[in-house]
Amino acid sequence: MGRASRRGRVVPGALADLVVTDPAELDKVGTVMLGGEIVVRHGRRVTP
Repeated sequence: MGRASRRGRVVPGALADLVVTDPAELDKVGTVMLGGEIVVRHGRRVTP
């Protein structure tokens, strides 16, 4: 399976930038990476 066929789906083995959380609980999210850049660290949004 090539990279293109593993994008755009939310299934095991797919590539995705996806976080589902309650904004009031963002402090419980450790790290979020988007496009290879860290956008949330220790529950706080950071600017790249």
